[in-house]
Amino acid sequence: NAKDILCDPEKRSNYDKWRRSGIAISYKQWCAMKEHVHQ
Repeated sequence: NAKDILCDPEKRSNYDKWRRSGIAISYKQWCAMKEHVHQ
């Protein structure tokens, strides 16, 4: 949930990157795509 994301520094950093990217997908989709790219 949102509290978990905002209280976890790494997740918060990812959330901020997603916000700044302006990409038109949900945060959840962005995280899934990001994980896929990094593996």
